[in-house]
Amino acid sequence: FRSGGTLAFDRIDLRAFLTALSPLPGADQTTTGIDTAFIHQFGMDLRLSAKSADFAPFSLQDLAAGMRIENGRASFDVGDSQFMDGRMTGRIALTEQGFRGGGRLQMSLSNVDIGAIVNTLALPGPLPSGRGSADFELSTDRPLWATTASDMSGQFRLAMGPGTLTHFNRQAFEERAAKNAFFNFSEASEGSFDFVRADVEAKLDRGLAELTKAQIEGNEKLLTLSGMIPYRSGSVALAGTLADRPQADAAAVVTPAISFFVGGSWPEPVISPISILTGQQPRQ
Repeated sequence: FRSGGTLAFDRIDLRAFLTALSPLPGADQTTTGIDTAFIHQFGMDLRLSAKSADFAPFSLQDLAAGMRIENGRASFDVGDSQFMDGRMTGRIALTEQGFRGGGRLQMSLSNVDIGAIVNTLALPGPLPSGRGSADFELSTDRPLWATTASDMSGQFRLAMGPGTLTHFNRQAFEERAAKNAFFNFSEASEGSFDFVRADVEAKLDRGLAELTKAQIEGNEKLLTLSGMIPYRSGSVALAGTLADRPQADAAAVVTPAISFFVGGSWPEPVISPISILTGQQPRQ
């Protein structure tokens, strides 16, 4: 059996729409009576549009999407939408085991308000604010609608132009690091760090993020970070440097870079200057 068609909405709840074709997260199939083997028994090619589409806690505008079921495989594609003053496209593809067998998520954000996403999710700690673009490629072997962020694996990329790193006072950070002593990050969190660009890349593995690249370039300083973020447990283990921004003028005075280690619990980890870990005095 095969069906198709086009649906147009003024407003749609995407979570309700998608879960209408699958058991709710954690639901007992014996009590719901839903047999997900049905996706092997028919095909569907459905196009839908909506002026507003909710997927709590976010909302999309001018959504153009499609849902396809063919030969036991199902996918939901967002061809275009407005999201956080930018654009979003994406794809959810299920495995041949259907809605209970996991799947893949691909998402591309273009020129969106990153700060608005951070605020909506109420994420703590020093995080970027400004406009940027991001790409996600994630997968899970758990039932798709029962999956949390700690069950996903894949990679993430973020590129931003001018913006602000909130809750990071660069001058206070430098002053405390120069004292050659451990200090809590909260001692340097009153303020912000304006940057001209930011590039972040990470690999995710079921609750563990490996930060392979993080460069935040300010007008005067370049902040770089790398290491592990076990976000399932709310901890962090990163190595970083805060150095002068590369200058075209070879005669410019160069300030020695500050190298440090970030460890402990997020969003208030402990900063350990490398000089204190190696027993060397920082250069003045």
